[in-house]
Amino acid sequence: MLVDSLALTDALVDSLALTDADADSLALTDAPVDSLALTDALVDSLALTDADVDSLALTDALVDSLALTDADVDSLALAEADADSLALTDALVDSLALTDALVDSLALTNALVDSLALTDALVDSLALTDALVDSLALTDALVDSLALTDALVDSLALTDALVDSLALTDALVDSLALTDAEADSLTLTDALVDSLALTDALADSLALTDALVDSLALTDALVDSLALTDVLADSLALTDALVDSLALNDALADSLALNDADVDALADSLALTEALVDSLALNDALVDSLALTDALVDSLALTEALVDSLALTDALVDSLALTEALVDSLALNDALVDSLALTEADADSLALTEADVDSLALTEADVDSLALTDAEADSLALTEADVDSLALTDALVDSLALTDALVDSLALTDALVDSLALTEADVDSLALTDALVDPLALTETLVDSLALTDALVDSLALTEADADSLALTDALVDSLALCD
Repeated sequence: MLVDSLALTDALVDSLALTDADADSLALTDAPVDSLALTDALVDSLALTDADVDSLALTDALVDSLALTDADVDSLALAEADADSLALTDALVDSLALTDALVDSLALTNALVDSLALTDALVDSLALTDALVDSLALTDALVDSLALTDALVDSLALTDALVDSLALTDALVDSLALTDAEADSLTLTDALVDSLALTDALADSLALTDALVDSLALTDALVDSLALTDVLADSLALTDALVDSLALNDALADSLALNDADVDALADSLALTEALVDSLALNDALVDSLALTDALVDSLALTEALVDSLALTDALVDSLALTEALVDSLALNDALVDSLALTEADADSLALTEADVDSLALTEADVDSLALTDAEADSLALTEADVDSLALTDALVDSLALTDALVDSLALTDALVDSLALTEADVDSLALTDALVDPLALTETLVDSLALTDALVDSLALTEADADSLALTDALVDSLALCD
């Protein structure tokens, strides 16, 4: 059947079916239709304007242009159909399903859709503008561009889907899940997402700008670039994830956890700039560079983690704990840390410059170089620790205790130490220059060279101690006691 133009205006039709039909123009205006079915049909233009259609089904149909304007459709289904342009404007659709369908452009503007499902579908452009969608599901679907602008979506799920560009702008999404999905670019701008989960997903670029995310989880996911700018995230978890670059700028995260994650492989660079993080935990994680700049972190914990460079600049950290962690360089500049603990940790270089640390504890830790410059530490304790070089320059330390510790060189220059105690410690060289020490006690300690130059010591006591060389030059010592 060949029809040039079929127009229904203010018409009532129970069933309209085109089978093996060719229609140039099919228009329904103010027409209610219970069932509209196109099977093996060729239609150049299908337009529904102020139309009410209970069921609209296209099966093996070819439609150049399908437009719904102020239309009410209970069910719109495209099965093995080819549509160049599918546009819904101020339209109400209960169910929109594309199965093995090919659509060049799918646009929803001021549209209300309860369920939008793409299964084995190919769509060049999918755009939702001021649209409300309860459920948007892409399964084995290929979409070049998926854009949500001022859109409200309860559930957005991509399963085995390939999306070149996924952009959410001023969008509200309750659940966004990518499973075995590949997305070249995933961008959230001024977007609110309750749950964002990537599972076995590949994303080249994931960017969140002025976005609010309750839960962001990457599991077995590969992301080249993950950037959060002016973002609020309650929970950010990376599990067995590979991220080349992870950056938080002016971001707020309650919990950031990296489990078995690789940053060269987990993240070449993990940078927090003016970021607020309640808990940052790295477990079995590999990070080339971890930098906190003007960042506030309540708890920073590295467990069995490998970090080439850890730098805190103008950062505030309540608790910094390294357990069985390997760090090449740990640098604190103008940083405030309540508790810094290294347990069975290996650090090549630990430098504190103009840093304030309430408690610094090294337990069974191996540190090549530990330097405090213009730094303040309430308590500095080394227990069964091995330190090649320990230098305090213009440093203020309330308590410095070495217990069963091995130190090649311990030097205090223009340093103020309330209590310096060495117990069963082995020190090759202990030098105090222009230093002020209230009590200095060496108990069962071996010191090759002990030199005090322009130093003020209230009490110097050596008990069962072995010192090869003890030299006092322009030094003031209130009490000097050598026992055994």
